[in-house]
Amino acid sequence: MSDNPILTEALRLAKLGYSAFPLRPKMKTPWQGSHGVKDATTDADQIRRWWASVPESNVGLACGGGLLVLDVDLAAVRAYGAEEVAAMELAWIDKPRSRTPSGGFHHFMRAPEGVPLHNSAGRIGVGVDLRTDGGYVVAPPSPGYSWITQLDCGVEELPDCPIWLSDRLRELDARSAAPLPNGAESGEVEALEPTPELLKRAAAYARSIPPAVQGKGGHAALLWAARTLVRGFRLPDDAAMRVLVEVYNGRCAPPWAGRELERDFAHKLREARRQPFDKPVGWLLAAVDLGAFAPLNGAVAAAADAAQERPHVVMKRGEDVTMDPVSWVWLRVLARGKVTMLVGHPETAKTTIAMDWAARLSRGDTMPDKSPCVGGPAGVVMASAEDGVADTLVPRFVAAGGDPKRISFIEGVPLPPSNNETEAAVAPWTVDRGKALEEAIRRTPDCRLVIIDPISAFMPGGCDEHRNADVRSALRVVANVAERTGVALLVLSHLRKNGDGEAILKTMGSLAYVAAARVVLGVCKDRDDESGATRLLVPIKNNLAPKGMSIPFETLPGAVKGFEGLQPPVIAWGEPLKKDADDAFGSSRSNNREAPRRSEAETFLMELLSETPEGVEVKVLQAEADAAGHKWRTIERAKERVGAMSRRRSEGNKGKGAYVWHLPGAGIKGPAVDR
Repeated sequence: MSDNPILTEALRLAKLGYSAFPLRPKMKTPWQGSHGVKDATTDADQIRRWWASVPESNVGLACGGGLLVLDVDLAAVRAYGAEEVAAMELAWIDKPRSRTPSGGFHHFMRAPEGVPLHNSAGRIGVGVDLRTDGGYVVAPPSPGYSWITQLDCGVEELPDCPIWLSDRLRELDARSAAPLPNGAESGEVEALEPTPELLKRAAAYARSIPPAVQGKGGHAALLWAARTLVRGFRLPDDAAMRVLVEVYNGRCAPPWAGRELERDFAHKLREARRQPFDKPVGWLLAAVDLGAFAPLNGAVAAAADAAQERPHVVMKRGEDVTMDPVSWVWLRVLARGKVTMLVGHPETAKTTIAMDWAARLSRGDTMPDKSPCVGGPAGVVMASAEDGVADTLVPRFVAAGGDPKRISFIEGVPLPPSNNETEAAVAPWTVDRGKALEEAIRRTPDCRLVIIDPISAFMPGGCDEHRNADVRSALRVVANVAERTGVALLVLSHLRKNGDGEAILKTMGSLAYVAAARVVLGVCKDRDDESGATRLLVPIKNNLAPKGMSIPFETLPGAVKGFEGLQPPVIAWGEPLKKDADDAFGSSRSNNREAPRRSEAETFLMELLSETPEGVEVKVLQAEADAAGHKWRTIERAKERVGAMSRRRSEGNKGKGAYVWHLPGAGIKGPAVDR
């Protein structure tokens, strides 16, 4: 039996005949690059392979095939009153159901025969969602989900769908095919004059309805809010937008902001006004006591009250915090529990530098700036994707004086053997496999340093290096491991080939890489050395201490005792000197008075393109740049420095697709253009 409770439950459900598939750890969304619920299976071997790959995955349970799940949000039920659902809660006590993170429930039942079924959010009643063919739910024991009455039978033995629910589904199906009341067959609604009294009532109602919560049906909640305003109160779009922005948005978690606010709110208002709905137009215009929208069932109201009384935030006052000094492995460079980043172009000795540092730590020696190795000899764990362990890394480590008993190399993670294999296969290790890294640290005595070279090679499948959210999510796993175990985490990365902007903006991929690191150092050639032999180790960023000085160095042929002719490169460090990162990297900022404005433009452009890897249309860029106070010519120069590319989207429209800018590697289809 597996010691992973989530895997054990996925296998148990599969044995009962329910199809399972993996979701992203602690999330409701499928793995990036997967086919989501379409991958769901009862194949135990496939399920084991999935969870061996990412053990922390949540488990998704596919609906349909006779399984129907009713998802009830108690807070929403309390706000609007779903009498039938309230009664069902009491009748479903001994039937399969689970608790969700919001305090609601998933009710598992057999689908009724002869009733059209569709996945829906809020159509049955506010806060009541339906999951059937093509839909899925998160199953316990995924974090936040727990069984109240365990699902322990096959589909044929599930409890029947309640009569009230099957009747409701038939009613909705009939309504969708019939004209709506008030002659609103097209869904269009004639707006009323937004009088002060009408606006006051609409605002009061907007304060009483459930807010949109990201990851918990937020867009469905926003659509409902829009419907209440444009259909229930018959407000014109501008008045409805004002209520949404000024009253409703501040209650959402998180609130909408910037262009997403205007785009999403306007879209939901259009959708609410044009689409048919099963409530009569103006149903909220009557003088209704808003307090009457509480449910009739006291048990549900009490449960909802208890859910609302739970704290929504965990806090600690500053006076209660015990301040901790930063614990260093190497002062100002490698901090325990933190991320340090070493960046440079290829062939600038980044890996050799990492081996030099590892060797010095393994023997407890002084570091390149003559400061001591804190804590004595240390163990090192390394994951490398670009160099061989036997012919490159260990020789460089030993040539630098390292103790080979104190360094370990991650080769991968084992997969369960298949039926025709006697040995377990090995899968590549990636940064989202935190337990594997934690085990490697634990099995390496006195481990205080982990090296990942290069970080981009160990990002999980489906992770878009140019999307900040993807990079932050993946790096958070190893950063948390570093914090828990107290190791310093050193990640290596390449620089972009072109561009002459600020040094900190030269790192390849998303800016989230640099943002995650507390200390960033760069490697470059010394422009003052005409021979080209000298290079510089330059501090670029330090959030933990004052920046140190730059250190010049050269690579020299080394030697390994007992291996004649083997001359792995070693580092010869010079005396520290004062040299700014932008000077060292030849940034135009160091000798151009327009550089601050150019740097701001580069940052603006990188952030915008990182958040939209599919590309941003030029006309959208122009509007955003104008709103941010950047001249278009400045943005065009910034484009060259950050290495952004221009293409025309191919959309089957004979070359008439929109022009977009994107970062390299974003996979945009269409011919490259100079625009």
